[in-house]
Amino acid sequence: MELFDRTYELVQRSFPVSEYRDRQTLLAMLDWPTYALYVEHDADGAVAGLICAHEFGGMRFIETFCVAPGMRGAGLGGRLLDEYVARADTPVVLEVEPPRGDIERRRIAFYRRHGFELDERRYVMPPLERDRPALRLYLMSTRPLGGNFDAARDAIYRTVYRIEPQDVPQPAPEYDC
Repeated sequence: MELFDRTYELVQRSFPVSEYRDRQTLLAMLDWPTYALYVEHDADGAVAGLICAHEFGGMRFIETFCVAPGMRGAGLGGRLLDEYVARADTPVVLEVEPPRGDIERRRIAFYRRHGFELDERRYVMPPLERDRPALRLYLMSTRPLGGNFDAARDAIYRTVYRIEPQDVPQPAPEYDC
């Protein structure tokens, strides 16, 4: 439980509350057959980096990817991502915010440097909790989604968010682009 608590603290420090699940939900997800955590520790045993991912339907979906603030910019994130992608025999897919500002553009550029391609088709991340908004995001993947975009999106909705595609709410104007 201590390892889970330390990984959850890193998630909380790394994302706005609208972009991560509550502690109890994440803890319960450890029992999902599609879900796995990949944790990197520093020399002192502290959580240095984390990938939370689902493996299903011919793809791997990274739900959470973060590096401890003190470890950022030193290549750890790129190494973690490269190792994860190298172990995958299926496409790796993740969500990114639209490139509205410098941080979002830099994040997209980071993923591109590590072999991901941006797909700018409409994608909405369902709310992670009842009181949180749906978010307008993009998908990036290690292989072009092409004609498989709708199938990949729908599989993500059903497996990761446990919602039927037709039930995904539209984002409020402030969360759309």
